[in-house]
Amino acid sequence: MARLPNWVAIKLIFDPVEPTKVGPFVFQGLFEKRQVEVSEEFSEFLAARVLTSQRLIDEIANGRNKEKYQALVRKSVPAIVPDHVVAAAAGALNKVALEPATHPVHTYVDSTLQLQDTLFKRLCMLSAPEFENLLHPVFQEDELTLIVAGGVLGAAAGFLQMTLGWGGPSAEGAVAVALRLTAGAGAGAAATKAALLLPPALLRHSARSLQNAVRRTASALSGWRWRRRRFWPAASG
Repeated sequence: MARLPNWVAIKLIFDPVEPTKVGPFVFQGLFEKRQVEVSEEFSEFLAARVLTSQRLIDEIANGRNKEKYQALVRKSVPAIVPDHVVAAAAGALNKVALEPATHPVHTYVDSTLQLQDTLFKRLCMLSAPEFENLLHPVFQEDELTLIVAGGVLGAAAGFLQMTLGWGGPSAEGAVAVALRLTAGAGAGAAATKAALLLPPALLRHSARSLQNAVRRTASALSGWRWRRRRFWPAASG
Protein backbone atom coordinates (compact mmCIF):
# COMPACT_ATOMS: atom_id res chain seq x y z
CA MET A 1 0.00 0.00 0.00
CA ALA A 2 2.87 2.38 0.71
CA ARG A 3 4.01 2.19 -2.91
CA LEU A 4 0.55 2.87 -4.31
CA PRO A 5 0.40 6.68 -3.80
CA ASN A 6 3.68 7.24 -5.66
CA TRP A 7 2.56 5.00 -8.52
CA VAL A 8 -0.78 6.82 -8.76
CA ALA A 9 0.99 10.20 -8.66
CA ILE A 10 3.28 9.24 -11.55
CA LYS A 11 0.30 7.99 -13.55
CA LEU A 12 -1.58 11.24 -12.94
CA ILE A 13 1.41 13.25 -14.18
CA PHE A 14 1.81 11.48 -17.54
CA ASP A 15 -1.43 9.58 -18.25
CA PRO A 16 -3.63 9.78 -20.18
CA VAL A 17 -1.56 11.43 -22.91
CA GLU A 18 -4.55 12.58 -24.95
CA PRO A 19 -7.59 14.29 -23.37
CA THR A 20 -9.99 11.52 -22.35
CA LYS A 21 -13.62 12.25 -21.58
CA VAL A 22 -15.29 10.25 -18.83
CA GLY A 23 -18.86 11.41 -18.41
CA PRO A 24 -18.85 15.17 -17.84
CA PHE A 25 -15.13 15.17 -16.95
CA VAL A 26 -12.09 15.42 -19.23
CA PHE A 27 -8.88 13.82 -17.96
CA GLN A 28 -5.36 14.34 -19.24
CA GLY A 29 -1.92 13.92 -17.72
CA LEU A 30 -0.80 17.01 -15.84
CA PHE A 31 2.43 17.05 -17.84
CA GLU A 32 0.66 17.21 -21.20
CA LYS A 33 -2.10 19.47 -19.90
CA ARG A 34 0.50 22.08 -18.94
CA GLN A 35 2.51 21.78 -22.14
CA VAL A 36 2.92 25.55 -22.49
CA GLU A 37 4.22 26.04 -18.95
CA VAL A 38 6.53 23.00 -19.16
CA SER A 39 7.83 24.14 -22.56
CA GLU A 40 8.63 27.57 -21.17
CA GLU A 41 10.56 26.15 -18.21
CA PHE A 42 12.35 23.52 -20.29
CA SER A 43 13.39 25.93 -23.04
CA GLU A 44 14.69 28.37 -20.44
CA PHE A 45 16.70 25.59 -18.78
CA LEU A 46 18.18 24.38 -22.08
CA ALA A 47 19.11 27.86 -23.27
CA ALA A 48 20.68 28.84 -19.94
CA ARG A 49 22.52 25.62 -19.04
CA VAL A 50 22.85 23.32 -22.04
CA LEU A 51 22.80 25.15 -25.38
CA THR A 52 24.82 28.13 -24.20
CA SER A 53 27.00 30.20 -26.49
CA GLN A 54 30.13 28.98 -24.69
CA ARG A 55 29.25 25.34 -25.24
CA LEU A 56 28.23 25.85 -28.86
CA ILE A 57 31.47 27.67 -29.69
CA ASP A 58 33.53 25.09 -27.81
CA GLU A 59 31.84 22.29 -29.77
CA ILE A 60 32.59 24.06 -33.06
CA ALA A 61 36.23 24.67 -32.17
CA ASN A 62 37.03 21.39 -30.40
CA GLY A 63 34.27 18.95 -31.32
CA ARG A 64 34.45 16.01 -33.69
CA ASN A 65 33.65 18.28 -36.66
CA LYS A 66 36.38 20.83 -36.01
CA GLU A 67 38.21 19.81 -39.20
CA LYS A 68 35.12 20.70 -41.22
CA TYR A 69 34.96 24.06 -39.47
CA GLN A 70 38.62 24.77 -40.22
CA ALA A 71 38.11 23.74 -43.86
CA LEU A 72 35.12 26.08 -44.09
CA VAL A 73 37.20 28.95 -42.72
CA ARG A 74 39.98 28.19 -45.19
CA LYS A 75 37.46 28.15 -48.05
CA SER A 76 35.91 31.45 -46.97
CA VAL A 77 39.21 33.31 -46.63
CA PRO A 78 41.07 34.51 -49.75
CA ALA A 79 43.84 32.17 -50.87
CA ILE A 80 46.40 34.91 -50.43
CA VAL A 81 46.09 34.61 -46.65
CA PRO A 82 48.65 32.09 -45.34
CA ASP A 83 47.40 28.85 -43.83
CA HIS A 84 48.99 29.52 -40.45
CA VAL A 85 47.06 32.79 -40.18
CA VAL A 86 43.81 31.01 -41.00
CA ALA A 87 44.61 28.29 -38.46
CA ALA A 88 45.33 30.92 -35.80
CA ALA A 89 42.06 32.68 -36.56
CA ALA A 90 40.13 29.42 -36.35
CA GLY A 91 41.89 28.53 -33.10
CA ALA A 92 40.92 31.87 -31.57
CA LEU A 93 37.48 30.38 -30.91
CA ASN A 94 39.04 28.35 -28.10
CA LYS A 95 39.72 31.54 -26.17
CA VAL A 96 36.27 32.94 -26.92
CA ALA A 97 34.62 29.78 -25.58
CA LEU A 98 36.34 30.36 -22.23
CA GLU A 99 35.09 33.92 -21.90
CA PRO A 100 32.16 34.63 -19.51
CA ALA A 101 28.61 34.85 -20.80
CA THR A 102 28.78 38.66 -20.69
CA HIS A 103 31.44 38.71 -23.41
CA PRO A 104 30.21 40.62 -26.52
CA VAL A 105 30.59 37.53 -28.74
CA HIS A 106 28.36 35.42 -26.49
CA THR A 107 25.84 38.22 -26.15
CA TYR A 108 25.71 38.53 -29.94
CA VAL A 109 25.33 34.78 -30.47
CA ASP A 110 22.54 34.49 -27.90
CA SER A 111 20.63 37.49 -29.26
CA THR A 112 21.01 36.30 -32.86
CA LEU A 113 20.11 32.64 -32.39
CA GLN A 114 17.32 33.30 -29.83
CA LEU A 115 17.42 29.66 -28.82
CA GLN A 116 15.05 29.99 -25.87
CA ASP A 117 12.30 31.55 -27.97
CA THR A 118 12.82 29.05 -30.80
CA LEU A 119 12.79 26.04 -28.47
CA PHE A 120 9.67 27.29 -26.69
CA LYS A 121 7.74 27.72 -29.95
CA ARG A 122 8.81 24.33 -31.31
CA LEU A 123 7.93 22.52 -28.07
CA CYS A 124 4.50 24.13 -28.01
CA MET A 125 3.89 22.97 -31.58
CA LEU A 126 4.41 19.30 -30.70
CA SER A 127 1.41 17.02 -30.38
CA ALA A 128 0.68 15.56 -26.95
CA PRO A 129 2.22 12.13 -27.78
CA GLU A 130 5.33 13.76 -29.29
CA PHE A 131 5.70 16.03 -26.27
CA GLU A 132 5.35 13.10 -23.88
CA ASN A 133 7.87 10.98 -25.83
CA LEU A 134 10.34 13.85 -25.85
CA LEU A 135 10.45 14.59 -22.12
CA HIS A 136 9.02 11.56 -20.31
CA PRO A 137 12.16 9.41 -20.87
CA VAL A 138 14.11 11.97 -18.82
CA PHE A 139 12.06 10.97 -15.74
CA GLN A 140 11.41 7.29 -16.48
CA GLU A 141 14.68 6.00 -15.01
CA ASP A 142 13.75 7.53 -11.64
CA GLU A 143 10.13 6.32 -11.51
CA LEU A 144 10.97 2.92 -10.01
CA THR A 145 13.20 4.62 -7.44
CA LEU A 146 10.33 6.88 -6.39
CA ILE A 147 7.93 3.96 -6.05
CA VAL A 148 10.42 1.87 -4.05
CA ALA A 149 11.29 4.87 -1.87
CA GLY A 150 7.60 5.33 -1.12
CA GLY A 151 7.36 1.70 -0.06
CA VAL A 152 10.42 1.95 2.18
CA LEU A 153 9.27 5.18 3.83
CA GLY A 154 5.78 3.77 4.29
CA ALA A 155 7.16 0.64 5.93
CA ALA A 156 9.35 2.79 8.18
CA ALA A 157 6.35 4.90 9.18
CA GLY A 158 4.35 1.77 9.98
CA PHE A 159 7.20 0.40 12.07
CA LEU A 160 7.45 3.68 14.00
CA GLN A 161 3.71 3.65 14.56
CA MET A 162 3.82 0.15 16.02
CA THR A 163 6.98 0.77 18.04
CA LEU A 164 6.27 4.23 19.43
CA GLY A 165 2.52 3.94 19.71
CA TRP A 166 -0.07 6.19 18.14
CA GLY A 167 -2.43 7.57 20.70
CA GLY A 168 -2.44 7.84 24.44
CA PRO A 169 0.24 9.65 26.47
CA SER A 170 3.02 9.12 23.92
CA ALA A 171 1.09 10.40 20.90
CA GLU A 172 2.58 13.89 20.89
CA GLY A 173 6.12 12.57 21.16
CA ALA A 174 5.49 10.08 18.37
CA VAL A 175 4.21 12.87 16.15
CA ALA A 176 7.29 14.95 16.95
CA VAL A 177 9.66 12.11 16.03
CA ALA A 178 7.75 11.35 12.83
CA LEU A 179 7.87 15.01 11.84
CA ARG A 180 11.59 15.15 12.51
CA LEU A 181 12.27 12.09 10.37
CA THR A 182 10.03 13.29 7.55
CA ALA A 183 11.58 16.74 7.59
CA GLY A 184 15.08 15.27 7.55
CA ALA A 185 14.32 12.99 4.61
CA GLY A 186 12.63 15.78 2.68
CA ALA A 187 15.47 18.19 3.37
CA GLY A 188 18.03 15.65 2.19
CA ALA A 189 16.16 14.97 -1.04
CA ALA A 190 15.64 18.66 -1.69
CA ALA A 191 19.31 19.44 -1.03
CA THR A 192 20.46 16.70 -3.41
CA LYS A 193 18.16 17.88 -6.18
CA ALA A 194 19.12 21.50 -5.62
CA ALA A 195 22.83 20.68 -5.77
CA LEU A 196 22.29 19.19 -9.23
CA LEU A 197 20.05 21.88 -10.66
CA LEU A 198 20.45 25.24 -8.92
CA PRO A 199 23.15 27.82 -9.65
CA PRO A 200 25.71 28.13 -6.80
CA ALA A 201 24.52 31.57 -5.61
CA LEU A 202 20.88 30.51 -5.48
CA LEU A 203 21.88 27.21 -3.89
CA ARG A 204 23.70 29.02 -1.06
CA HIS A 205 20.70 31.28 -0.47
CA SER A 206 18.31 28.30 -0.49
CA ALA A 207 20.58 26.35 1.85
CA ARG A 208 20.62 29.20 4.38
CA SER A 209 16.83 29.52 4.20
CA LEU A 210 16.40 25.76 4.59
CA GLN A 211 18.84 25.68 7.49
CA ASN A 212 16.99 28.46 9.32
CA ALA A 213 13.62 26.81 8.71
CA VAL A 214 14.85 23.43 9.96
CA ARG A 215 16.43 25.07 13.02
CA ARG A 216 13.18 26.87 13.92
CA THR A 217 11.12 23.72 13.36
CA ALA A 218 13.48 21.58 15.45
CA SER A 219 13.46 24.17 18.24
CA ALA A 220 9.66 24.30 18.29
CA LEU A 221 9.33 20.51 18.30
CA SER A 222 11.94 20.13 21.04
CA GLY A 223 10.24 22.72 23.23
CA TRP A 224 6.89 21.06 22.70
CA ARG A 225 8.24 17.64 23.56
CA TRP A 226 10.10 18.65 26.70
CA ARG A 227 7.23 20.78 27.97
CA ARG A 228 4.90 17.82 27.73
CA ARG A 229 7.48 15.40 29.21
CA ARG A 230 5.54 12.41 27.97
CA PHE A 231 7.61 10.75 25.28
CA TRP A 232 10.88 10.20 27.16
CA PRO A 233 10.06 10.30 30.90
CA ALA A 234 13.61 9.26 31.82
CA ALA A 235 15.02 12.37 30.17
CA SER A 236 12.67 14.60 32.15
CA GLY A 237 13.93 13.22 35.40
